[in-house]
Amino acid sequence: MALDKILIGARIRELREQIIGESREEFAQRCDLGTDRYVGQLERGEFYPSIEVLYKIAYATGASLNYLLLGTENSKKSRMKNNLLTVIYHEQFEFDPLSGFGSSLCYYCFLLSSQASS
Repeated sequence: MALDKILIGARIRELREQIIGESREEFAQRCDLGTDRYVGQLERGEFYPSIEVLYKIAYATGASLNYLLLGTENSKKSRMKNNLLTVIYHEQFEFDPLSGFGSSLCYYCFLLSSQASS
């Protein structure tokens, strides 16, 4: 699957305007991208953003790199995120370590503990 800089730019614009609701200047500050002019160039697809720029956008907005590059979500990661939000907001759930939810939660906790010990 080929990457399309115009589509990447359109997804960045959609993220900024419709999901985050910020001006280009505010978005540039949030993502540490320099100027609003640079954000405009990204959104118009004038060039391919670097991995560093994509990471800054993903980190500052919570968007996935899969979404920014390909327009898709990593389904396992999305499920993990939704499962954790369920736990955070104390919604009812059944914890079964062998179920998809339980194994995702256990795996995520393992990753967190591995990072903490590093």
